[in-house]
Amino acid sequence: MQFFRPEDMPIREMVPGIRMQNIGHGEHLHLVRVFADPGAELPRHQHPHEQLGVVLLGSVLIGISDMEPRRVVAGESYRIPGGVTHSAKFHEAAVVIECFSPVREEYLT
Repeated sequence: MQFFRPEDMPIREMVPGIRMQNIGHGEHLHLVRVFADPGAELPRHQHPHEQLGVVLLGSVLIGISDMEPRRVVAGESYRIPGGVTHSAKFHEAAVVIECFSPVREEYLT
């Protein structure tokens, strides 16, 4: 068994205006908390990890593959399959919890 305390987990800037904090991870799952400023943007990218997210505060405009971007608001969630190109735009401050599988090893260093 393992426990994680927020005060032991540094907050790191991913891109300007978007910060992430590891919440915890296991052998196959990884949870992170994302803090975004109004106007912040995560450019189109992809990774092999399946990703689930739930918006806790604010909203995010998620672009997945060639689909029309969709606004996801507090209380709603989304899933992005591994290997699929996606992006995120924040028109207001937001907090999002994301789960990845497998673990995002590059986030642990």
